Amino acid sequence: MTWRRDRLSESTTMARARDGPPIDGGWGWIVVIASGLSGFCMVGIAKSFGIIADELKVYFGVPQYMVAMVFAVSAILYTFAAPISMILGERFTQRKTVMFAGVIGCLGMALSSLCVDIIYVICTFGICFGIGNGFLYGNTLVMVGKYFKKRRSLASGLTLAGSSVGQFALPPLIQYFINTYTVKGALLLLGGIYFHVTFFGALLRPLSSYRPQKNAKDVELANGEVGENRTLDLTVTIEPSACAKGVNREDLCCGEVKSVEKENSADNSDCEKLQSTSLLELPINDADTPNGLSKPCCTSGCTIPKFLDFSVLKNRKCLLYSFVMFFMFFGYFNFIIFLPSIAFTRGIVEYQKAALVSVGGVSDLVARILCGFVSDLNIVQRYKIMSVCSVLVGVNILLFAWSQTFWQMAVQSGAYGFFGGGYIMLVPLVLIDFVGLDLLPRALAPVLFLQGSGAAVGQVFLGWIRDITGDFTAVLMVCGICNLIGGLSILLYPLVKKWEEERISEKNKDLANHPPSDKEATSTNQIVS
Repeated sequence: MTWRRDRLSESTTMARARDGPPIDGGWGWIVVIASGLSGFCMVGIAKSFGIIADELKVYFGVPQYMVAMVFAVSAILYTFAAPISMILGERFTQRKTVMFAGVIGCLGMALSSLCVDIIYVICTFGICFGIGNGFLYGNTLVMVGKYFKKRRSLASGLTLAGSSVGQFALPPLIQYFINTYTVKGALLLLGGIYFHVTFFGALLRPLSSYRPQKNAKDVELANGEVGENRTLDLTVTIEPSACAKGVNREDLCCGEVKSVEKENSADNSDCEKLQSTSLLELPINDADTPNGLSKPCCTSGCTIPKFLDFSVLKNRKCLLYSFVMFFMFFGYFNFIIFLPSIAFTRGIVEYQKAALVSVGGVSDLVARILCGFVSDLNIVQRYKIMSVCSVLVGVNILLFAWSQTFWQMAVQSGAYGFFGGGYIMLVPLVLIDFVGLDLLPRALAPVLFLQGSGAAVGQVFLGWIRDITGDFTAVLMVCGICNLIGGLSILLYPLVKKWEEERISEKNKDLANHPPSDKEATSTNQIVS
């Protein structure tokens, strides 16, 4: 029996090696399903936290801002854990990183079910849920990007659809858990649901499993990926000689490397294996190392990126987008967390309260599909679509102040989910339009950091406002105004783009008139994208 199992395992391994990785099909669809179900657990629980928050407030008898601290700590930890998890995903594979996310998130929620006091829940649920989400989200999207090339848009859309389905399905289930097992039992059961992420993570098979691997130096490429640890899909083609002499920034153009003259090198054995690699993995000459990229750690050109590189905010387009994301996310995401509490104060209880969150999830899913289709038609610039969506979300939140019945709030919750889903769908696409693909890896982390900060700061601040004023009217006003500020501010893009082009032109003139010395080359090589 053992012999048969060994033979089966050996034949399976040989089949993978012979066929190569199943790009745009095969096991890639299993990765999409696993990633979508992971998002189902993560976003479903996160957007349903308002239901749990109401019960925690009653159970512990604490003010609103103390309960809001639970999710605020989670958002802060998510903000810091996300970029770190990308590094760990490259080092230990995305499969192991996501599996760890499932374990740490489950552990935190299970321990929080003891409900010793609110501080204990903050330290267990808040910290572990935030770390788990940070380790989960980015790495699942990376794996989808690895397995899909031509069908990447479809695969990414199906993956993100899992988040909308989670927002629709989990709120009534959580309310049922609370009614049947109290809030303590509900937290324990949610820990069990989140533990499924460990199983989903195990399905994220690394591409290197389709290639025989003799030793650490003999890692072969699988469809443009270097071994199992390369994540970003901004690929560039380089000549073998480029590893020996390095690649200057002026050789980079729109995510590709221009042809480099071949030079003889005595030690190019490792470099000859490279066909394409991530932009962040390019060997960069010392004098041309931009901020945010570390120097090569070996002759083969492997580097360790600095993810939280705030010097990228010197680019005025990136600074504008970060400002917009902070205000949009401050208003958009914090509202859904407070929605169950707002409904409760207006006499809407239990399953109707959960249904309001679910309605937003359904319309969110529809909006993501529709908005993605419309944006690809290029009839209207994407940032203008985002502006309209954000403004309408803001107006809709403001109108919640006059909604008193369940059906009025249900209609507005559907509108909130629809316009908010359209805005969320366009977040990465508009960032690419603003800064380009070559700057995207460096711009993404600071943007996500400030976006997450909006959610973290907003929870405590809005909870404090609720405790001072005694109702949620001021909370609705602040959330709505923040979305209006973000939606209108992004319309300044043409003006900011012109200012940035003038800044780059003046800087290039200064460099032409006063070329930097060798020692100053690194510091003068700033972002000009």
